[in-house]
Amino acid sequence: IKLYEEILKLEDWPRAREQQGRARKYLESGIPSILLPPELGILYGKAISFARARQYDRAYDYMSQAIHLLKTKYNHIKWNEGLEFCLYVEQEKAAYDYFHKGIEQVKNGDLEGAIAALENACRLSSDSLYRNRLEEFNQFRAWFLAARFTLVNLNLPSAEELVGNAVNYYSEQGQ
Repeated sequence: IKLYEEILKLEDWPRAREQQGRARKYLESGIPSILLPPELGILYGKAISFARARQYDRAYDYMSQAIHLLKTKYNHIKWNEGLEFCLYVEQEKAAYDYFHKGIEQVKNGDLEGAIAALENACRLSSDSLYRNRLEEFNQFRAWFLAARFTLVNLNLPSAEELVGNAVNYYSEQGQ
């Protein structure tokens, strides 16, 4: 920035003014990912690929390596885009964990717990997979409650009453 200021004192050169503005922007917001050192760029690229494939654990591992490298070897570089992506991956990882927790709860017969877990996943992520599955579970719950209400209101005898009636019937037949 100082070099550009010296050049601009000598001559009003548009290219120097442009580069000075870009340098100030990098100081404020960090460098764009395209200008990262190769080691960081490779880790970041792998993290993005795994995140797109919903493999958030592996994406998080690569981003952790990149952030560690940034702090240890490249501590003078400010990289907001990478830090924001790391937070995004953490959030998606948590949503993915809630999603799988919900699926396991359904398998174990806990529909209400599954719906709660999927609602948490939807709060953390905008992934349509979670919203679609939550909608399916809510529709199933509504159907199930309606069916249960209908069966309760039919005034069908309970299993104990049916067995009692059968015993009475057969005991009368035996007389």
